[in-house]
Amino acid sequence: MAEITSRLLGRPIIAGAPVPAAAPDPFIAQVHGEFALLRPGYAAALTSTARQVLVREAWTTERFLAEALSALAVAA
Repeated sequence: MAEITSRLLGRPIIAGAPVPAAAPDPFIAQVHGEFALLRPGYAAALTSTARQVLVREAWTTERFLAEALSALAVAA
């Protein structure tokens, strides 16, 4: 995500090596695990369920970050 955000903002954003953190509850631990699957592509495959739940096409991580950064008016 740092690599994509850096490209979108046109400035360096550096991510350090992942550090295991104690999650305050099981849900947060699950979210951490899901993000860990994104970079290597393990969570890349989508089914029609994503479209049904979202009522739109699923976004790529890059599109999500572009939209989020735009909404926050993050200046380059």
